[in-house]
Amino acid sequence: MGDRRMDDHDTFSAAALAAPHPLAAAAGRDVLVEGGTVVEAALAAAMVSAVVVPDRAGLGGDALWMIREPGPRGRVRVLDARGTVAAAARLSFFRGRDRDSIPVHGPEAVLVVPGAVAGWIEVHALSAASGGRMPVARLLAPAIAAARGGWDLSVPGAEALARAAPALSAVPGFAAAFLDGGEPPRAGDRRRAAALAATLDHLADAGLDDAYRGDVARELAADLDALACPLGRTDLRRAEARWREPHALDLGRHALAVPPTRSGLRAAAALGLVDGLAAAGFDMGGADGFARWHGLIEACRAADAIVADADAAGRDPADIVDPARLARFSLTLDRGRARPAAAPPAPLLAEAAAWIGAVDRDGAAVSVVLTAGGPFGSGVVSGRTGILMGNRGAALAVDPDFGPVLRPGRRVPLASLPVLLGNARDGRVAALGSVGDHAPAVAAQLADRVMRGRPAGDASAAARFALGATPDGREGAVLVERDREPGPVAPLRSAGHQVVEAGGSPVGLAGVALRDGAGRIAAAADGGTVSGL
Repeated sequence: MGDRRMDDHDTFSAAALAAPHPLAAAAGRDVLVEGGTVVEAALAAAMVSAVVVPDRAGLGGDALWMIREPGPRGRVRVLDARGTVAAAARLSFFRGRDRDSIPVHGPEAVLVVPGAVAGWIEVHALSAASGGRMPVARLLAPAIAAARGGWDLSVPGAEALARAAPALSAVPGFAAAFLDGGEPPRAGDRRRAAALAATLDHLADAGLDDAYRGDVARELAADLDALACPLGRTDLRRAEARWREPHALDLGRHALAVPPTRSGLRAAAALGLVDGLAAAGFDMGGADGFARWHGLIEACRAADAIVADADAAGRDPADIVDPARLARFSLTLDRGRARPAAAPPAPLLAEAAAWIGAVDRDGAAVSVVLTAGGPFGSGVVSGRTGILMGNRGAALAVDPDFGPVLRPGRRVPLASLPVLLGNARDGRVAALGSVGDHAPAVAAQLADRVMRGRPAGDASAAARFALGATPDGREGAVLVERDREPGPVAPLRSAGHQVVEAGGSPVGLAGVALRDGAGRIAAAADGGTVSGL
C-alpha cells in the first residue's frame, strides 16, 4: 500500500487510484484503507484537488463523472456536473458593454453556476444508496486539513502561478489568495487557504447543499454582487447536477462508455471507425507502428467531421455511434495516404482540467474530470468564502459563427473526457481520462491500447498525437510529443501527414486505472500520483 509517481507501475490487489496531486491520492488511499469504496475514494480525492490544484479544479468549477457498478457487466452512469449560464448573462449584457467575446478574466467572466459541489452531493448520495458508509464530514476532512494546515506548492503548481500572475494579479481577490507580496510563490513554499478551510468546515457541518442555498451561498453571492458579476444568488439556488445515460458502443469484446457530450461522441466515433477498419480486413498491426497510427489519425479526423456534420444537421447523437453506420463509413478511409483535412475549430477558451480515475477488484470504477475553465478560472476569489470562481462561460460565443452561443441556462461544453471500458469475457475494466482541448483523440488512443492488452503504465506512457495546425497556421497537422517514445514520424510524413513535433505536453494530460484480465490492478497518470491497496 502507498503512493507512487506515475513511472512506478507496481500492481495492487484490491484497488488503485490516480489523482493529480499526492495529497489527493493519499486521501483516496486512506478511504480505501478504512473500508471505503472506490467511489468514496475518488470523491475524497476530488475534494482535496479542489484545494491543492486551484489552477485546474475548485468549488467554483465543474466536473463530469462516470461511475461503473461492480460486476462483469456493471451498469455505467454519467453525472453531468457542468455548470449552467446565469440568468443575467445574456448577449445584450455583453453587447451593451461593447464586448465581441466573453471575458476570460475578472468579474464579468463569473457567469456560470459552479457544478462541482452539486456533483459531490449526487455522488455521495449514490454511494450511500449503494452501501457506502462514509459521511460527508469524513470525506471532506483531508481537504479541510490541507486548506487549514497547508501544503507544499508543487513544481507544476508554481509554474502555473508564474504563468497566470501577469494576467490575474489585478483581478479581485487573486493576489491575496495566491501571491506573496504581489509575486508568485516558488515550488516548495507552504500554501494555506484559511477562508476556504472555513467554508469546507461549514459544509461538513451544515451539508453540501449549503453551498447553493445556505450561509455559504449567501456570503458568496454578496461578494459576487459587490463586484457586479452576472452570477447571483438566485442562480446558485438553481444549481443541479444531473444523472445521464452514457453513449455505449460495442467494440467486439469490449464495451465502451462515454459521456453524451460532443467530446464523448468524437472519441466513440473514432474507435468505432477503427473497429470497422479491422473488421474490413485492414491490418493495423499489434504495435504502435505506421498502420495503427495512420488508421487512428484518419479515424479521428473522420470522427470530427461526422460529429460536426451531425451537429449542423441537428441529427440524433445516437446515430453518430451506430456501429453499422460507422462500419460503412470506415470503408471510405484511405488506408495508405493522408486525406486533406481541416483542423478542428480552435476553442474559444484553452481548457485546464484534472483527472481522477479508480478501479477495484470487483470491477467498480470511477473516471472524473474536474475543471475551473482556463487556468485559475476567472481569477476572482470570494474573500468571504475563499472560493475561486471559474470562467467556463468564456468557452461560449456571442456570435454563432464562432461556437456554441451564450444563453441563460445553457450547460457549458467540456472538451476534457472521462471514459470507461469493460470486457465481460476476461474481466478487464478500465477508467480512462484525457484533459484539455485534444481529449477525444487522446482518449481514443488510450482506449485502443488498453483494448489491445497493454498495461496501464505502458498505455499511458506511449507517444500520442493530436490534430491541430502547424506553427505557421496551416490546418490538418498531426501534433506529436517530442519528449515521449517516438512515433512513426518518417512513414507518416511519407504518407502525406503534416507531422509537427512539439516539446512539453502539446496534446494534454491523460491517465489510466486498469484491472486487467488476470485481476492485476494498476494505474498511471501524467504528472499525477498513484495510490492503492
